[in-house]
Amino acid sequence: MSQRTTEASIQPGKPVIGAGAFGENVVDDLAELFGLIGSLPQLNIINGSFEISTDGIAPDSCDISLYPGGSSGLEKNVPMHGKQGYKFVHPGGAGNGGGYLLFDYFPVDELVTSALQGLYYASAAGMKNEVILLWYDKNKVALGGTPSTTLYSSTANPAVATRSSWEFTPPAGARFLRLKLVGGNSDTNVAGTAYFDGFCIISAYISKELLKTASGEVSVAATTAQCTLPGGEYGFFPRLKRSGSNPADPSLEAATMYNGAVTALVGTNYITMITLTTTAGVLYAMQRYVTASGRDMWCFAVVDESGNIITSYIAPDHPCYGNGDNPEAMPHPFFSAKGPVVCLSMDAIRDLTVEAKRNGRSTLSELMEGGWTVDMSGVEPWSPRDIDGTRIMNSQHPSFTHRKLLKAK
Repeated sequence: MSQRTTEASIQPGKPVIGAGAFGENVVDDLAELFGLIGSLPQLNIINGSFEISTDGIAPDSCDISLYPGGSSGLEKNVPMHGKQGYKFVHPGGAGNGGGYLLFDYFPVDELVTSALQGLYYASAAGMKNEVILLWYDKNKVALGGTPSTTLYSSTANPAVATRSSWEFTPPAGARFLRLKLVGGNSDTNVAGTAYFDGFCIISAYISKELLKTASGEVSVAATTAQCTLPGGEYGFFPRLKRSGSNPADPSLEAATMYNGAVTALVGTNYITMITLTTTAGVLYAMQRYVTASGRDMWCFAVVDESGNIITSYIAPDHPCYGNGDNPEAMPHPFFSAKGPVVCLSMDAIRDLTVEAKRNGRSTLSELMEGGWTVDMSGVEPWSPRDIDGTRIMNSQHPSFTHRKLLKAK
């Protein structure tokens, strides 16, 4: 708490009313104290909803820094929580940015897993916004080894108010954290406004809000294949669909769960698999699962020599997630591949996603039914990719190739 009423301010001859006077300082101190007391029952981030601002310009108990050209302010017109939120404005231009905000120190325990919740969105999806935890030791000195944990970093931000929960466990030696919100990082030249509101820390217990789920899909085209389901042990029972518009089409057969032939194909990891069979068209299985908050999509496919797709997989977590959790033991989702295995580049997945939205399909349906083939003429350079929200795959595994797509004209 930054105390404004000091010993010097109450000495004889000092002004009682007016700007910077004793009376104003008392009111400001009481307002800030009210904000502190309001957060004590939950031992929460102080002023995480930006409700207390004694000067009406900046939220109390926060440090604000601006990038070149950036500006910020309280968002009072359409707040997401309470009476006001906070925003950063990136004006555009190389080297320019919005800014970042640092909340006051919050006590933590490395033996306790907690979760951060917050509301956010951006006027321009491509601006770079981040949610970062900065770690400090018992003396509030920046922690060596693990000075920070990035919970969210994206250039594909939601355009409407979105609430997310990020679970975290403090690293060894951490006794305090500071929450850092970045709106419009200067390393990305995209103009826009980033909005934040309602940030708080809660203990990690299972609730509807904390049970973050994602969905992944697998598919086969005119064949029989054993497919690894995306969520593994964390998944719910899959749903099925097929391509085509004729519900009486006899060429599309039902899926068989846990076919006996699968037992000859598994390795030393426990895995969750499904056998899909169809003599024509495409058969899909979608599984919802409790996610580890993977930040990058993974799309694998088995292809023939011409790049036609036989079976495919897509999910926001690597296929090893929930299926042994070892990317070396399970580098891709196919155990019965009858052709080359490819991993699609992030550019290819982004193109697919755009087309899928335009055509009203899921991303995997777009891949299988949109006239796409894999470009077999050359491989793409590998870029580090998030595995499951906590690990990064820095090098490509030799069991598959990294390729882009070709769209039929």
